[in-house]
Amino acid sequence: MALAFVLAGCGTIVPTSSWPGLLVTRDAVYVTTTHGKIYALTADTGAQQWEIPVKTGDKAAKPFTALTFSGGSIFVGSFDNQLKAIDPTNNQLRSSDLPKDAKLEKWSFTAQDAIVGAPAVDGTRLYVGSSDRNVYAIDATKGEKIWSFSTGNWVWATPTVAGNRIYVGSMDHNLYCLDAATGELKWKYAANGAIPAQAVLQDGVLYFGALDGKVYAVDAERGEKVWEFQTGNWVWSEPVIFEGAVIATSIDHMVYSLDARTGAKNWVYDAGSPVRAGAALADKTVYIVTESSTTGQVVALDAAQGQRQWSKVMAKGLLTTPVVAGDVLYVVDLDGRVAALKLSDGMELWTFAPPK
Repeated sequence: MALAFVLAGCGTIVPTSSWPGLLVTRDAVYVTTTHGKIYALTADTGAQQWEIPVKTGDKAAKPFTALTFSGGSIFVGSFDNQLKAIDPTNNQLRSSDLPKDAKLEKWSFTAQDAIVGAPAVDGTRLYVGSSDRNVYAIDATKGEKIWSFSTGNWVWATPTVAGNRIYVGSMDHNLYCLDAATGELKWKYAANGAIPAQAVLQDGVLYFGALDGKVYAVDAERGEKVWEFQTGNWVWSEPVIFEGAVIATSIDHMVYSLDARTGAKNWVYDAGSPVRAGAALADKTVYIVTESSTTGQVVALDAAQGQRQWSKVMAKGLLTTPVVAGDVLYVVDLDGRVAALKLSDGMELWTFAPPK
């Protein structure tokens, strides 16, 4: 999720700007910034490979948002209503003197409002939501719309694809189950708050958070509630699953481990600051990041007991879910500064700061 917001009258959430998106592949790290840039970095060293826009002095577009990689392409949304397919090996991206008519993307699909969440990929199809209230199925090779489904409010969540169904939350408080081929509604479940992030499917149950401060478990076949758990504030990001436990973060500063079958509390960790981003999981350790008005923190917790293994203070707040690749944890702060940390102890391997 890549969004900042303010509260307007009557508690309405109004988007204001993006926060960085982060994607890690085998060889590269990709980061989107609040200034309308995408940077490609070498995963081992953090050296910059290319950036979009590529020419010094180019007027940056509205912020790009979350990224997905599949089939050799990067798919990224933006606040100018575009979903773009980019070939990261395109040599033109490395040029310092592009012609004005240079084509840097394979294709571009235009929605009627911002595309905030990352698309989900299933073979030759992309599924993505938009602030125009629609869920779209798009041909991944051509960028052409296959179908669309209208909800009652913005769709910021990344869809979850499972067989012939997709599951996607909306800010209209509903979790929708749609036929992946046609977009036909199978069922919808009404939560008590907006659903900003992806639902996680495990053993026939969907787990997701909402802005009513609850974590929900819903039967994926019938759309019926299995359980719900109340936290102290918004649950902004998707949970992770570890050995029969659902681990969720909350703006109330807490990280919760809940029994996946019953919703009973296993443990709670107080991070000391709001936790808006989701957690990353590797082996038996869960990694979280925090935000505050001045700094952020990266924390490694034992996933079974919730005990802190190590922590590292960062210069800025962290709102983007961290990514694990191999034995490295990648994080990005609000300024787009990327840090590669050792999983074992948080030692900094390299950093990249976007040029001013």
